[in-house]
Amino acid sequence: MLLLLVWSVGCSGPDNPRQAATVPVYFATTRAVIENPRSPDAAFGPEASNPQIVRYGLATVEIGPGKTRIASYDPPLAGNPGLLPGRFDTEVRNQISSAHPLIVYIHGFNNTFATAVHRAAVFAHELQPDAAARPAIYSWASASKALAYLKDEETALLNQENIRRFLTNLHHDIGLHRDDVTTPAVLIGHSLGARAVTYALRDISLIRAGQINPRQPMFAHLILLEPDVNRLYFRQNIVRARALCGHVTVYASSRDHALGLSSFLHDHARLGELSNGGLAEKIDVIDASAVRSDLFGHSYDRPVLFEDIRALIRGKNTSERENHTLEKGRDGGVYRLLATPRA
Repeated sequence: MLLLLVWSVGCSGPDNPRQAATVPVYFATTRAVIENPRSPDAAFGPEASNPQIVRYGLATVEIGPGKTRIASYDPPLAGNPGLLPGRFDTEVRNQISSAHPLIVYIHGFNNTFATAVHRAAVFAHELQPDAAARPAIYSWASASKALAYLKDEETALLNQENIRRFLTNLHHDIGLHRDDVTTPAVLIGHSLGARAVTYALRDISLIRAGQINPRQPMFAHLILLEPDVNRLYFRQNIVRARALCGHVTVYASSRDHALGLSSFLHDHARLGELSNGGLAEKIDVIDASAVRSDLFGHSYDRPVLFEDIRALIRGKNTSERENHTLEKGRDGGVYRLLATPRA
């Protein structure tokens, strides 16, 4: 019980950024709207209004060293269904390019809607000027409770089809319904959200069987942070992730006790626990064990992580990032994320 309570701290939210900024965040969610919320942060609840109905909108997030909060929604939530999918896709498409890819964030266990929006805003802000100014999230209805891990697992699974459609629509609409283009997007799945996005990509690959061109992937990057994913399952389906995403990066840690607990509960090792050696060509496993983390080792959003992702977006491979954000491991296999960036 105590471990689960500590785990909830590790999954609760992002670090605040070093500088203040206002970041609009596009969102898609099945969460129910709360009537007369105490603040914009509490406008969406832990339950789904209808698991098959996805609401689209834009949240304005104020981030800063002291506090991060949602300031407003566009359009306002009261009595308004939100953005129409077509307008949502058009607005997203108009602000991204290969030089400024879209950050697409899918959160994990015990996350409120506000926490997910906050973290996406921090990522987009910290990755400037190498990412689109406005990120996008898909927020499934996490129960946002420390002892609701099993319920969150089931809810994430129920959102697998919605996430598949969300990603497919992003690709088709941004690519103007062409399958021979790569959408400039960086998919980021955190913890249990990494499992949800991995499953959704697997479904996309099965539906598009025989139509996938590995030389023209759907998305530019897939980044899995502390992924709560069965390691063997990922190995068995690794070819699908490689075919759909231009490059796949896994950030793992030998100090991630939250994933150690997940391994114990499932009796199967997690992808986010550090393993020896890489997984495959075009898939990098980065050892983030040296980076300062939360109490349970399950969140290491630090300047060195953002700097490494920024270099990744710029097209630098692991060897080109060596001695700046990375160093070679003692065994010569897995690269290690430095505690702080080097000049």
